[in-house]
Amino acid sequence: MTIDREAHHALVEIVEGKQWDAHKALTALLPTLTVANVEEAPKCTSEGQVDGKERTSDQHRALFLWFGMIEKEAENAGLTWDMIIRHTHQLRITKETLHGMCKSLQKALWKTTSTKELKKHGNIDILIDHFVDVFSKEGLELPPFPFDPKKNNSRLQAMENLANEDYPEYHGAPTI
Repeated sequence: MTIDREAHHALVEIVEGKQWDAHKALTALLPTLTVANVEEAPKCTSEGQVDGKERTSDQHRALFLWFGMIEKEAENAGLTWDMIIRHTHQLRITKETLHGMCKSLQKALWKTTSTKELKKHGNIDILIDHFVDVFSKEGLELPPFPFDPKKNNSRLQAMENLANEDYPEYHGAPTI
């Protein structure tokens, strides 16, 4: 879009002026402006899209309908993402993709969408178990989850106390 210096100056004055006066000032300015090259002006569709360059809401609905159709076909055929991606792409494991995996698990498990919504007790442990399980299938041992030993961690203390207990040795099936 190109405008002349005078129109630009008028618009800057409106923007820098008082917000509640902007509508009145724009309404007064509009009749003084002329449109150049009317035949070259882009045409808008009924849904506000310019020249069909962006998808319409009908195209958006059709795209997601198609995704649903593919989902059903893949489900009927027993296909999973690992089968598809393994043969076509080599995606690097990054913090961002791990975060995406975490959010997908979180949504499936607890119907939440942000990692900030994870509960202090339980949720993280379950996610860790899932990550360990997934990566162990490829032979990768994950590093231990970081923790601050200076903070009061009653679960960790309870586990240490159990480890310090002197339990009898196991000698076969228990008898009643």
